[in-house]
Order: sequence, then structure tokens, then C-alpha cells
Amino acid sequence: YPPFDTMWADPKGRDEYLRELETIKKVVADPLLAQRGMATREELAQAGIDEASFIRYSMDWYDGSIRGMDTEIGRLVERLRGRGLERRSLVGFYADHGEEFHDHGRMWHGQSVYGEMIRVPLILWAPGRIAPGVQVKEPVELIDVMPTLLEMSGVRLPDAAQGAGVPQQAVHRPG
Repeated sequence: YPPFDTMWADPKGRDEYLRELETIKKVVADPLLAQRGMATREELAQAGIDEASFIRYSMDWYDGSIRGMDTEIGRLVERLRGRGLERRSLVGFYADHGEEFHDHGRMWHGQSVYGEMIRVPLILWAPGRIAPGVQVKEPVELIDVMPTLLEMSGVRLPDAAQGAGVPQQAVHRPG
């Protein structure tokens, strides 16, 4: 949404991009991917679409959406701070998947398990409980998010819960 939809993607190119997207939908073999215009390199060539410019515009639009989400998270944090609630708040943000932009011959998501699809952000913000700038280098799984949030909130984990809590090196225990 504005202004992020045109932060990197030139608004003058939007109509052409959308026209190309409709053209692509007609040549994509897979019906699910055709609905979204997610073509292979070969399908882009078959549609007469310049791969480099189409992918660049797709990435620019996607990058704008990432920037928009970053702004909204910032607004949430500012609001919590403005109300004096930061020490009583735990904010968690994660993504369920990444996107492919012909990195391995395809666009979109849900069609592969390459790194750009499965290595997603997991950001936790809890002043006084998570030290600023801490990065956990070991991979974690999204199944661990719910137990981590409950544990950090002081809520008992249900017996049937799956996953593990927060890695202990990420927790800041004020002296």
C-alpha cells in the first residue's frame, strides 16, 4: 500500500507490469501458479516477457511490502513506548515463508524448500527481558514460537504443546 508500493517499484511501470502479468497467466502450465502469474523462465520467454525487468519489478514491489511491514512494527513499538508499556510487552514477528524470484527457476512460494523459502525472520522485542541486538545463531523452528511466547509471558505451557521455549542465551536477566 502507498507509499511503499512505489518506494522502489516505479509507479510508471505498474500498468505495464500488470498487463504482462495477465499475459503470463495465459501461458503458465500449472493452474495454481497460473492464477498468480508465477512463471518459469521458459514460460516468461514463451509469453514474450523480458525476464530481468519483470523479476526486478516483482522484487521492487516485494521490497516495498517488507519496508511497509517494518514501518508498521516501528509504529507499534513507538505506541507501546508512548504509553509506557514497553516493559510489560512482548512483541513477536515472524514470517511463514520467503519468496523465490527465479533463484532456482521458479517464482513465488510453496513450491520448494530452498533457503530463501525456509530461512525467515523471527524477531522478539521485550525490553528488560531480551538484550538489544542479541542474535541466536542456531536455527529454530516456527513450532517453537508459541512455547517461547508463553514461557516469556509467564504462562504455563500446556502438556499437549509441541516445540521448545526460547534459547536461554537470548534471555536477559537483569542483575
